[in-house]
Amino acid sequence: MSSRDRPCPVIQGIMEIGGKWKLAIIYYLLEGPKTFTDLKNLLEVNSKILSDNLKDLERKGIVMRKYRYPPLRVTYELTDKGRELKNVIEAIRVWSEKWIEKTVEERGR
Repeated sequence: MSSRDRPCPVIQGIMEIGGKWKLAIIYYLLEGPKTFTDLKNLLEVNSKILSDNLKDLERKGIVMRKYRYPPLRVTYELTDKGRELKNVIEAIRVWSEKWIEKTVEERGR
């Protein structure tokens, strides 16, 4: 099978974790478990968008929901698959700090 016959792994990866909210959710969950309210406040996003993105990440095996007692408390955390994205997220952060901030500064001149 030639490389043209195979799907591009970069595109496949972007389709799996792409989107503004999914990457941000993963970024914050790398710090450790968070409640729905924690994530909602950190992301400043409405409940439906957050819920839809968390469900999608759960279906893909990147995020898992944990129930803690007492009292009942639901938290979200990364699975092994999700934690393996740490270097990807870190690379995006480093790139953003280098290039996005520089671009914003240049526009302000």
